[in-house]
Amino acid sequence: MPDELFQEIEAIKEAGFNNAVILIDDIRGFCITERKIRSLNELAEEIKKIHPEYTVLIYGDIMLAYIEKNVFPSKVLQACTYSRLFSEEKTNTQLIEAEHVISKAQKEEQQALLNLPFELGGFYQFWQGLIYAENDELSKAELLFEKAIMNGFAENRIHGIWS
Repeated sequence: MPDELFQEIEAIKEAGFNNAVILIDDIRGFCITERKIRSLNELAEEIKKIHPEYTVLIYGDIMLAYIEKNVFPSKVLQACTYSRLFSEEKTNTQLIEAEHVISKAQKEEQQALLNLPFELGGFYQFWQGLIYAENDELSKAELLFEKAIMNGFAENRIHGIWS
């Protein structure tokens, strides 16, 4: 999938569609191929090559890219995107702030995050653990953090907030 997806992004760029809404489903397994590893960050960078004003958001198993001045995504959605796209070039302070926003999700957003299917992987279990930890449901949080690690989530990110 990854190589074909990058080819599709290149085709959009070459066709001159510099304001298309791009919706990519099934990003949970992104992006390992036989030849190389591609990251979601690389995909976001390729989309921004179409037009630098693209906004990229990730919710659950979907990446959305759009150019729209009148769209105002919630702070939780922005925080989930930042957490999912975190790389070492970004500061840990910003990551901690983003994951703090996730932990404090309220009402519909909290329920949406808690209802993300476990099979979507470690990030989603981690976010659910953050919410349970914030609500003092520590045994649920610990179980979800352990599952996140078993699903490949970076253990050091959990220990940074859990210790």
